[in-house]
Amino acid sequence: MAVTSTTASSFVMRRNRRPMNYYVWKAVSLWIPLVFFVVFTLGPFWYMLVISLKDQQLEVNDPSVFPFWPFHPNLNQYIDLFERTQFPRWALNTTLVATVSTVVSLTFGSLAGYALARLRFRGASLLGIISFVTYLVPQTLLFIPLNIVITRLPVSLFLGTVVFSTVAVGLPILMLLVPPEKRVSWGPLAGWLPGILLFGIGVSLGLWGLTAKGAAANEIDLGGATNLSNTLWALILTYPTFLVPFCTWLLTGYFQSIPRELEESALIDGASRMQAMLRIVVPLAIPGILSAFIFAFTLSWNEYIYALIFLTSTANRTIPVGVVNELIRGDVYFWGTLMAGALLGSIPVAVVYSFFVENYVSGLTAGAVKG
Repeated sequence: MAVTSTTASSFVMRRNRRPMNYYVWKAVSLWIPLVFFVVFTLGPFWYMLVISLKDQQLEVNDPSVFPFWPFHPNLNQYIDLFERTQFPRWALNTTLVATVSTVVSLTFGSLAGYALARLRFRGASLLGIISFVTYLVPQTLLFIPLNIVITRLPVSLFLGTVVFSTVAVGLPILMLLVPPEKRVSWGPLAGWLPGILLFGIGVSLGLWGLTAKGAAANEIDLGGATNLSNTLWALILTYPTFLVPFCTWLLTGYFQSIPRELEESALIDGASRMQAMLRIVVPLAIPGILSAFIFAFTLSWNEYIYALIFLTSTANRTIPVGVVNELIRGDVYFWGTLMAGALLGSIPVAVVYSFFVENYVSGLTAGAVKG
């Protein structure tokens, strides 16, 4: 009986043993490509780390030394980065600009994406196409006209225009979002709302046109007010020119994947359009909003052209511009310090991706198909 049991167990083991071809195929189809992908992805970061830990004279400038391992590691390059440059100030500037411009772009992009996905009005499809095409316009074509506005536009006039336009257009829109049955007690104001909105849009456009004309022709002078050049406002106000179209395009597809019945149920229960959006749609769209946030934050963090053109003083620069301008002197490259600055500058983006990677992937794929 024991012999029979042993024979049966050995037979089962031999039957479950997989052939060698299976392991070869798995190695060729899975493990080798996976190892190649990991090396290809993490290789640049490893090389930056190695160069930043090497000695500049003994190892970096000696071609005979193996380049992918620090034989005499030290932190001198990082010490030089913080002592010889204003890297902490650049990091603060980059964080402030990226955060504010991303929040502003997400706010307007969410509202525009929701309107294109849910509201039915003439020209909605054309407006969606225009927003996407605007994102495709290269920055090399836009920095010259934007630079004219930035250098010749007084700060006080610009801020006054922004505040007035926001109130004149935003307030009537918010009032129109209130359900009609709740506007009965408003009296004649309820019927004047469309006219008030059109009047606010017209006056705002006129004021913006006057502002642009004054900036281009330098005709407006408010007591020697300083312009927006060489300030972080120049980047905060110009980055949305390419971030808002991208966020709008991405979030439009995501909002379309959310069932309309959820909003319709909220509207039937007495919620306004804004309440249905904030309480029903936005919580369901968190993965898509996080995806747009990651992309917008990455684009604004790594942006180089606008930061190079609009910022002239060393203290106001961002990490991409500051590291390149201060650590490359003619044909002399301070490779160790450059790699230290590049590695430290890439850490925040890597941290953002690592924390929101699941929502990032789901946000990318949710709008791929309808239904």
